[in-house]
Amino acid sequence: MRTTIEIDDELIAPLLADGSFKTKKAAVEAGLRLVMRQKAEHERLKEFRVTIRRLDPDDSLQALTELLHAAYASLAAQGWNFTAVNQSVEVTRQRLEGAQCFVALVRGRLIGTVAVRGPKDSDEAYIADAPPPLYTTPGTAILAQLGVHPDWRGQGVAERLIEAAEAWAKIQGHRQIALDTAEPASALRARYARRGYLEAGAVQWQGKTYRSVLMCKPLAAEPPTEP
Repeated sequence: MRTTIEIDDELIAPLLADGSFKTKKAAVEAGLRLVMRQKAEHERLKEFRVTIRRLDPDDSLQALTELLHAAYASLAAQGWNFTAVNQSVEVTRQRLEGAQCFVALVRGRLIGTVAVRGPKDSDEAYIADAPPPLYTTPGTAILAQLGVHPDWRGQGVAERLIEAAEAWAKIQGHRQIALDTAEPASALRARYARRGYLEAGAVQWQGKTYRSVLMCKPLAAEPPTEP
């Protein structure tokens, strides 16, 4: 097919200058092929719809634990021994006691998770430690065990899980939601900061190779429903 098109020289000149393409025609055809591949990939991904739901009693805690191991492996590689790096199924169960767990699935495959709960009692252990005052403050929800399988990062799964946890906290009447993460994990801290979480102190958990920063976000009250 013959056609006449005008091409911005500033866009195509670098491709010709560095030898990537010998002619403008070759560069345009390569660009069109790239657009078609991206469109096909977009259509393929649409088939893999991510479902967020509450953890079901029939769901496997073994599979959930294995997901957490996979999700936190990259953090372990940086020398940060998060509990979820190698926790047992029993520890997973203990950490979910009194919490609402949400899971993300694609065609039945578990790809992400998060847990959220209300404030702890002052004498309640936080794994092996006493909880910091922030976690015992009335009206405070606690977000934990956020993890997404490496194959599904960059798809917005973590954001949807956090949204589910925050929505649950609002419905429960909590005024704020808190979490902790490794102080040197700047990317994680930045993610939470973008969602409105502010630093609210620090804590050194037993046996951890890093100091943790506490972060907290106020929750807007849910508007009353009309009768």
